[in-house]
Amino acid sequence: LPVSRMRQDRARRSLVLRFDDDSLDESLTLPTLLQGGGDVQLASLAGTHVTPLAPPTILGAPLPLPLPAAASLAGARQADFEALCGTILGFLDESLEPLTTSTSRAAG
Repeated sequence: LPVSRMRQDRARRSLVLRFDDDSLDESLTLPTLLQGGGDVQLASLAGTHVTPLAPPTILGAPLPLPLPAAASLAGARQADFEALCGTILGFLDESLEPLTTSTSRAAG
C-alpha cells in the first residue's frame, strides 16, 4: 500500500491491553508502532494471557466446560475478565463521545 493510504487506514485511537502475569506479553512495543496513527492508550490489568477467555458464568457459577478447555483456562479469573470488559467498554464510550456531541450539536 502507498504510505498515504496507510495513514488513512490507521485508527484515530488505539487501546493496548497488558496483563500483569503474561509471559507472552509484547504490549510495551506496540504503542511506539501505533503512535503515528493517533492516540494510543496502554492499560495494565490483573490477569494472564488467557484472561480474555475466562469461562462465562451464570449467577456467579462458572458454566461447565469440557475437561481440556477447563484445564487450559484454569488461570483465567472471572473478576479479571470483568475488569477487562469494563476497560474496553470505557475506551469505546470515550471514543464515541465526540461523535455523540457533534451529532447532538447538528440536531440542535
